[in-house]
Amino acid sequence: MLGPQSDFQKWLGEKIWIVGSGSLDCFPIPGCHCQLCEVARKGGKDKRLCASSIFYKDCLFDLGSGIWERVKNKGVNPKAIILSHVHFDHIGDLIKWPRISREVPVYTSSINYSLFKKLGIKASYFQPNESFKPLPDLEIKTRPVIHTFTRPASLLKFNGILYAPDLGGLTDEDLKWCEGVKFWIGDGFSFEEDFEVQGEKLHQSMQKLLIQLKKLKSEESVLFLGLGHHSKYPHEDLELYLKKFSMDENLPYLVEVGWDNQIIG
Repeated sequence: MLGPQSDFQKWLGEKIWIVGSGSLDCFPIPGCHCQLCEVARKGGKDKRLCASSIFYKDCLFDLGSGIWERVKNKGVNPKAIILSHVHFDHIGDLIKWPRISREVPVYTSSINYSLFKKLGIKASYFQPNESFKPLPDLEIKTRPVIHTFTRPASLLKFNGILYAPDLGGLTDEDLKWCEGVKFWIGDGFSFEEDFEVQGEKLHQSMQKLLIQLKKLKSEESVLFLGLGHHSKYPHEDLELYLKKFSMDENLPYLVEVGWDNQIIG
């Protein structure tokens, strides 16, 4: 750990801090005058300056550009950094400052070994479907999941929480593995339609994920992060549309949209 805990970090305890809630195209984008960026310029929940990242029990999940500065400005000293996958919006600060990995333990999938060696990033590697303990009292279960052909993401499950900020799709086997989850932190990149590039599905839509989660038959809560232009609506409108969709589909769980610096718990 880089230093003593701040009062803020002590206060967090087992609360979840949403450090970032955007995607690669965080809001507002300079020079863009779409509805989303214009609303974001007014501030509030629509202003998303960092990509998806959470802080829980002294662990930082994902480290995209701007996350490290935001964490340090709060006087927070992570004891571990856990990566869901290694796209730039989730490891940008590690690429910029590889020294971070020599000060704080970094955990990532074994498929990233060659890349991290080339980048000079030190890490501990978990195998697909392997569990690991970044802290003595925190066990994280992992499962590889579709995101891109070359760089799949990991589902990260711990203490009834599922962290999956980028997700191309879920199989029935994936859903069975997710049984017991009470709080799902998921991919909010696209609202209605799956996002594909040259036939490669990168992001499953929010609507499709909600329908799939209905199969779990549990009363979990769902929080969407990773919002971008394909999320389609400003924060307040998006929450209204999601709640209407949930009511129409008779979904048994609470659905919300996350925002930068939100505290849960």
